[in-house]
Amino acid sequence: MQDYVISMLHPRLREVIARLGYTRLYPIQEKAIPVVLRGSHTLIVSPTGSGKTEAALFPVLSLMLSSRGLNDGRIKAIYVTPVRALNRDLMTRVSRLVEGVGVSIALRHGDSTSSIRRKFLESPPDFMITTPETLNLLLTVQAKADMWDSVSYVIVDEVQELIESERGSELSVVLERLQERSRNRIQRIGLSATLSDKSKRAAASLLAYGRKVEVVEDKGERAYEIEITAVPEDEGLQKASDAIASIASREKGSVLLFTNTRSVAERLGALLSKRLANKVMVHHGSLSREVREEAEKRFREGELKVLVATSSMELGIDVGHIDRVIQFMSPREVIAMSQRAGRSEHRYGGISRATIVTFNNVFELLESAVIAVRTRREDLEDLTYHREPLDAAAHQLVAMVVERLASDVGKAHEVLTRSAPFSEMTLSELEKVVLHLDSVGVLRYEPETGKLARGRRSLTYLYKVSMIPDEAMFRVYDVASGSQVGEVGERFVEAALLASREQKPVFVLAGRAWRIVNVDYEELRIDAEPLGEAEGVVPSWEGELIPVSYKVAREVCSLVSLASIDPQRALHALLQRGLNRELAERITNVIAESAKRWGAPLTPLEPIVEELKGASILFTCLGSKGNLLLALVISKLLGPKVKAWFDYIPYAIVFSAPYGVRGDDIREALLKAKNMDLPELVALAYDAVKET
Repeated sequence: MQDYVISMLHPRLREVIARLGYTRLYPIQEKAIPVVLRGSHTLIVSPTGSGKTEAALFPVLSLMLSSRGLNDGRIKAIYVTPVRALNRDLMTRVSRLVEGVGVSIALRHGDSTSSIRRKFLESPPDFMITTPETLNLLLTVQAKADMWDSVSYVIVDEVQELIESERGSELSVVLERLQERSRNRIQRIGLSATLSDKSKRAAASLLAYGRKVEVVEDKGERAYEIEITAVPEDEGLQKASDAIASIASREKGSVLLFTNTRSVAERLGALLSKRLANKVMVHHGSLSREVREEAEKRFREGELKVLVATSSMELGIDVGHIDRVIQFMSPREVIAMSQRAGRSEHRYGGISRATIVTFNNVFELLESAVIAVRTRREDLEDLTYHREPLDAAAHQLVAMVVERLASDVGKAHEVLTRSAPFSEMTLSELEKVVLHLDSVGVLRYEPETGKLARGRRSLTYLYKVSMIPDEAMFRVYDVASGSQVGEVGERFVEAALLASREQKPVFVLAGRAWRIVNVDYEELRIDAEPLGEAEGVVPSWEGELIPVSYKVAREVCSLVSLASIDPQRALHALLQRGLNRELAERITNVIAESAKRWGAPLTPLEPIVEELKGASILFTCLGSKGNLLLALVISKLLGPKVKAWFDYIPYAIVFSAPYGVRGDDIREALLKAKNMDLPELVALAYDAVKET
């Protein structure tokens, strides 16, 4: 079978593959190559390190070599990845293969220098690597509009990262805009390591709605060994960094440490640097390209013991051999844990070794244990794409007008509704979006004729709005070298300057302490000088925490319920989920004591209300999104009696007010909500959001 599949590839590609040392095809490559060569839209699903990239790349290159017109200044194939670091890594990995067969290749994303951008437009490559946002904007460039008319292939890597966001909604429309520009039928290929059955259907629709998509899957031999270690919560990050340093020191090679937020990554990076002789660097999206690339290079070459990262290193970036992955605090999501643990032994058939280090909080430990088990049995969250996200519709509408694809609302509606997120959007719904854009000067609209034209703010809106959650960012520069270190949020800058008694506050970025020398509010620039061992404030960034799914929350609460009713059975269940006996006994004891106060067990269908001084806690198991929606509804229903504010976790909501919130008021509000229909609940939630 191997020889037969290889024989299907173009002879020149076979020569280069052999020369570059590809000695055999992996199972997913054997399965996928014939399907892609047939021209089918394809979704390739296989574990990390199983050769998915080549499963798409080999047949696409073969098809390109069999056609005419290479190196004619027109793009033939586009490889889209959700993050720039993966772009750079992919360019390094595949450029020898692509160029070796005589196909020109270029990388173009938000970090590209002005000279690279200019060269790209002057001489477009056959094969392009990019991000969804860059592709979206490049389609609007009129100076080289004909470079898209030969596009025949689009590969979307790590498609699971895009499904549940407006980024995915926009990309789905971008693919339809691209099809409008190309003379050829565009074959669409998606890649992912982590998709449930339901998520596969969503991914296929996002890629090629209304068309047949063949799903090619190989579950491979990926296995996970996941341990859980707990540290006292009251001793904070100091104790956690001790535990992490101890685990890392026992490994012969490198360790990749994941955190859920950039702020925690910075603090742990600074603490671990002291314990591990500065063989530690930090990697996240708010650091400059130069800092991120240096961290990747030094880690790949074995100069670092630990690389502290957020989701920026979660995807298939090649950073060399990793002995162990450490996850600080619950990863909150099975998909995230699968991706992160899979960075260890990132090769076909490897056993991924990971340790979750968390505080000895009951819910944190239970959540970690549930996610670890679900990761081992590949019980992933179901992903669904957004339905008619109007912000994404508005952005794509303006892009179509600027690129002269849609001169009237009818054409824009035709293109939008070919994509899954907007497939059911009516013309009247789109007209409401158009009227709003017209009212704020982003577009000009003639309702009588349906004609669309640029407004005075079209370009500002198009080029400055992104579907990536953001806030105003200050660029941080090293005064000694003049190089950019990274970015910090506007709110952090304001808070740091107000809170500090010093004229030049100290903060932590890229795992180092810096003293502010100057702040330029007009240019959004901070000049800072590096310090030695000084402690500093850690910046905070917006939009970071991953939501916990309803499935995970329900299983956590089921364990709480079991421990309330039958502590011995619960103890056995916790031991089966990888917790040691000391932790398992502590959890069952804490829950048993809580159940005595509650007077009833907590179940997924029966929430518990507990009154504390000045607040009431509603224990309920709806996960992050479910509890947020319920909190909004309950706070609105409480309004006539008490103006309450709330905090929430996936398992509980805390309602507070200056004079307290009675438990009976929460129960009454719950009963009201239970008797309301869905439209009423949604309307209440909308009203509550407007008041925040």
